Amino acid sequence: MTVGTGNGARPAGDASAKPPQSRLAVAAAIALAAGWAALAVADGGIDPGEPVSGAGPTASFLALALGAPAAAAAAWSVARRGMLRPAPTRLALAAAAGLAVWSAASISWAAAPDLAWLEANRMALALCALLMGIALGGWVRPGGAALAAGLTLASVPVVAWALSVKVLPTVAGGDGDPGRLSEPLGYWNALGLLVVAAVPGAVAIAARTRGPAWVRGLSAAWIALLLVALLLTYSRGSLVALAVVVALVLWLAPGRARALRVLAAGAAGAVLPAVHGLTAPALTTDRLPAAARRDAGLGLGWRLLLGMAIAAAVLAAVDRLPARRPGRPRAARRAALAVAAALLIAAGGLAITRGGELAHWVGDRVSAGEDVRGVANDPGRLARADPNRRLEWWGEAARGFAGAPLAGNGAGSFPLVHLREREEAPSPREKVLDPHQIALRMASDLGVVGVALLAALVAAVWWGAARARRGGADPTVGYAIAIAAAFALHVQLDWTWSVPAVAVPAFVASGVVLAALRLPEARPARVLPTWSAGLLAALALAAAASAALPWLAQREVAAGYSGSAYAHAATARDLNPLSIEPDVLEVRAARARGDIPRALAAARRATRRQPASPRAWRLLAEAASGAGLPREARQARARVRELDPLGPPP
Repeated sequence: MTVGTGNGARPAGDASAKPPQSRLAVAAAIALAAGWAALAVADGGIDPGEPVSGAGPTASFLALALGAPAAAAAAWSVARRGMLRPAPTRLALAAAAGLAVWSAASISWAAAPDLAWLEANRMALALCALLMGIALGGWVRPGGAALAAGLTLASVPVVAWALSVKVLPTVAGGDGDPGRLSEPLGYWNALGLLVVAAVPGAVAIAARTRGPAWVRGLSAAWIALLLVALLLTYSRGSLVALAVVVALVLWLAPGRARALRVLAAGAAGAVLPAVHGLTAPALTTDRLPAAARRDAGLGLGWRLLLGMAIAAAVLAAVDRLPARRPGRPRAARRAALAVAAALLIAAGGLAITRGGELAHWVGDRVSAGEDVRGVANDPGRLARADPNRRLEWWGEAARGFAGAPLAGNGAGSFPLVHLREREEAPSPREKVLDPHQIALRMASDLGVVGVALLAALVAAVWWGAARARRGGADPTVGYAIAIAAAFALHVQLDWTWSVPAVAVPAFVASGVVLAALRLPEARPARVLPTWSAGLLAALALAAAASAALPWLAQREVAAGYSGSAYAHAATARDLNPLSIEPDVLEVRAARARGDIPRALAAARRATRRQPASPRAWRLLAEAASGAGLPREARQARARVRELDPLGPPP
């Protein structure tokens, strides 16, 4: 893809300006985009697991099993070409590797060592994504535009799936679907951030200096679909991330006027379907039968098609504005007029379609009082600034950090910190796994060391972006900067750091930013020692094995609930000796069979494995009571009250 360059283009004599771009490199980039799309449609890598077991190991296994060998090959490639020499790149890789190693080390002191293992795997996946981003930026140029375009093309099946749940509920959806758009990821805020990451690519394709007009029209129509999907997730954090993406793309990327036009046209096309999707009760009400949503879904479908046509028509009309001549407005002024025209079209569409209904809806939401137990999952949340209980969780994480400031409570331990530190009785079926703020999460989990490593990683990417811009990097790196910045902002308000479908592209984008750094001087390819290839292969195999073992253990536990519980529990315990899930399975099976001694032995084993887990002590309290051991039962109950003071009585 040829993308227009600006004043920041590389000098012709720069030896790093035209790296080899073989068919193999392009095929690897396409495979990376396809793999990300597959990860996204496979629940986004989210695997809930048991009540306090956190995000499960499935995604880590699937991603690391393929990602670790690919990252090892990428590391070999970029090291041989000298792309690891810039200081920001070295700092970023050292910080990412440090987070993975420190998370793995925290297994030895973690409140939940099995969760620390899973978190170490996720950190290793982030390191792999960073390495692959650096390689992608070196293999394919312009790297920023290639990354952005690849993400937006790979997001097509994801967004199509998401919208089809609304448009064709009897085919793609089902009875009891939530009103908030969340499929196929299963989490609305993650889907919103994924949609935001797809916007720069649509702009990059439309902002090319050359290309047929129909491509720009298709880009505008695609942006309209993306905006509708984003609004139907009701994700406020993702809307803020979108604003950051648009601002950075217009500031840093080439073709500013063309980008502004296509964004305005896409916004104009999104108005009609978005209003219908946000106000039709059949589309916003939770748990309705699919048949009850069919007519409203079809209404959304034809409005989406009409909105796409409107977006393409608006862009075509704006593109016909006369070119700049002496005495005529500058390009920026013409673009501002285009935005104003698009807004007028949007306002007219609102007035014609649902003006009175929309005004009533907005008035109700703006005047609504604050709900201290959280914001309802309806479109009204878009008009509210309520933190949705985040202040409580941030306070819990801060208190967890105060109790273990240096090393933290162990990676992934916040579910247990929350039970210990919460100050209000939980609501029914409450399940809080993350404080929804990355710095506080790192502080609670990994202490000062983890916060320092996170700060070093962020600073390294920012340093690399600043140096790349000052050093005359290809201006399309602005697209990668925007994608990374959107993720960095979003994780200040949510737990999307743990969602591979949105974390992986952000780390790949960070690697592309670092790959844009100019080398100090042209040097020949570096000859690496043979043993380094073996070391990289061994590390890749170790990462894949680390991800595979808890995944296999989880499968054994799941199979045990269907039969042969004792055998499956024993196998799962061998595969993952850090988890209490095999012990939970054995306790339940033993109690169902009336084998009280075996249930008691398994419960005691669970408390030895995870002495900071109230769940393990609850098991022991129940087993000891059934075994006629009142003293041990009282001690176990006291331990539960210490670890979970506001939980249900043991």
